[in-house]
Amino acid sequence: MYAETMKILDQAASQEKDLRITAGSWRVFPHGSDPKALMESLAGKRSNICIADIASATAYLKAGSVEIYFSNNTAGRPVIPRAAIAIKETLVYEMRGTWNKNEDVDPYISQTHILKDRLKDIPNGELYLKADRDMRQMTELYNKSFRVDKKTGKATYVNPSLTKDDLIFLYEINSKIKNFGYQLDPRVQELRSERNPKEDALVVLECQPNEIAWNEKEITKNTKAYISPLFKDIFKTLAHLDHIYTSFPEGKIIYQEIEIGGQTEQQLETALTTAGFKISPVAQHMMRSKDFSTQKKRERIMTACFRVRDLFNDEQVHTTYEVFKRAKALALERCPAETAIYFRLNDKDQPMGESYDVTMETIAAPGRDPGVFGV
Repeated sequence: MYAETMKILDQAASQEKDLRITAGSWRVFPHGSDPKALMESLAGKRSNICIADIASATAYLKAGSVEIYFSNNTAGRPVIPRAAIAIKETLVYEMRGTWNKNEDVDPYISQTHILKDRLKDIPNGELYLKADRDMRQMTELYNKSFRVDKKTGKATYVNPSLTKDDLIFLYEINSKIKNFGYQLDPRVQELRSERNPKEDALVVLECQPNEIAWNEKEITKNTKAYISPLFKDIFKTLAHLDHIYTSFPEGKIIYQEIEIGGQTEQQLETALTTAGFKISPVAQHMMRSKDFSTQKKRERIMTACFRVRDLFNDEQVHTTYEVFKRAKALALERCPAETAIYFRLNDKDQPMGESYDVTMETIAAPGRDPGVFGV
């Protein structure tokens, strides 16, 4: 009933026609100002953003200021909310669109430089500019891939030839696609579902069909890439390959050689604080535990990063014990406890919001379950 009601309201308001108009202006609702003004600016409009009620509006303006971009209606008045920025102490801490319940920015605004021009004047705006760039690139790919009937609004896939760079972006090979909503832009999955991963893998990995092994038996001296479940001694057998996936594109195995050892716990803790990294009380307790030890001599170890599901080739929940047992069956060893600390010291440009766990012998923390270092 809700969906049908929204559909009728959208048609009555000619929403699609209004969205095509991107010209408009920003309106600032200052920190501590009357929340009723913010709430009333969105009243009667399907904005989707979570500041349209008095409680939310009050909370946001108590924390900082809010800026909303209103595009013009057909009469030339800036009254249609398209994007909102929440700012605290001159820094953006939240940015949302009004396109859908995921609070994405709509494709029409994404094609413009409206958000880019506003964000470049804010100290931490660069953190959000990637989302702006990614959404514009996603819109270009979507428009290239789908033909939309202007009368019915139905989108038909046209199966275009995408470049290697296009596919690396679409499949998030090098970095995650950022957007302003809470979840991944729905167009990403819609477009991926129409593509043939096996054909796209040839383009991304620059291989001929006979150069990709889709199972262990297909591995030959001509193999340049492996895409199939893990097997025992896989990293020794395929040490010469640059591309190992358990599935394409999500199951990429990331190799990294790292040097560890030669420093005491105290020296490592000093190195972390000197570099400006914060150490949680739990991590600090683990580092100072009698069960924590460091390598006396410097040595280089090769690490492999992948998902738990890649170990078992399923999507079930597995215990730490099961993970260690399965890893041992694949001839993998646990990392020395200090490994995560060296990752933290080396990985100064780790993307915001991303994390990974390093397997090690568990060390009990006070009042907590046995855990592992999270970087």
